[in-house]
Amino acid sequence: MEHKNLNIILNNGVIVMISLNITTYIGLALIIFGGCLYFLAVYMIKKYEDKLRKEYTFEIVRPRIKTKSNRLDTKK
Repeated sequence: MEHKNLNIILNNGVIVMISLNITTYIGLALIIFGGCLYFLAVYMIKKYEDKLRKEYTFEIVRPRIKTKSNRLDTKK
């Protein structure tokens, strides 16, 4: 009789340990997966911003000083 109770207790302990191991491994896998997705998102944002930067490059235009000769040129 005692052997059956001892086996039940041991089996319950094994089940608890297995379930703890499974939850621990699933948690670690989710953390690693989340880190990979984070770095993928950072990479994609950087690539998108570089693409936008290439499309919209503006030159800095200095204003011309208005002189009499410039004014005469514009009237022509």
